[in-house]
Amino acid sequence: MKKLYIPIYILLVAFFLILESTFFSRLDFFGAQPNLLLIFTITLTFFISRESSIVCALIAGGIEDFYIGRMIGSNVIAMVLTIFIISRFTSRIIKENVLTPIAVIFIGSIINGIVMAVLMVLAGNGGLLNLMYVKNMLLGSVYNVLVSLVIYPITYLILHKFKGEENK
Repeated sequence: MKKLYIPIYILLVAFFLILESTFFSRLDFFGAQPNLLLIFTITLTFFISRESSIVCALIAGGIEDFYIGRMIGSNVIAMVLTIFIISRFTSRIIKENVLTPIAVIFIGSIINGIVMAVLMVLAGNGGLLNLMYVKNMLLGSVYNVLVSLVIYPITYLILHKFKGEENK
């Protein structure tokens, strides 16, 4: 990842985190909320190298951990593991077909929820895991898919514009 893009990425992460905690906190989907940082980071994984996407996951997870303020490190671990797993498959996916990346975002959301559940058990908060957590994880994944129908095409266009300017 070029050092020039890191401040831009940090600003976008901050924007999505603020948007998620203000606007989308009022628009829950049967109690579930979208994870805009996860959607954005998975979307970037389709267009940048594996190493760069893991750096992006570290940044996004770290900022989210410090913003939330509890279980510091859990979002970093969950985001990095999710992106590590997803990045194994993104090189073989057709990026122009919107449905395939949307399915990957759904799968990535479930992977992230499972990793967070394991981290909760390891941290001694396993008593909070129940069918309500599973319901929220699945509904949150569906909500992520719906929101990604907007975020993915915008990210696709912006990244292709940046790559086009780099080649000039």
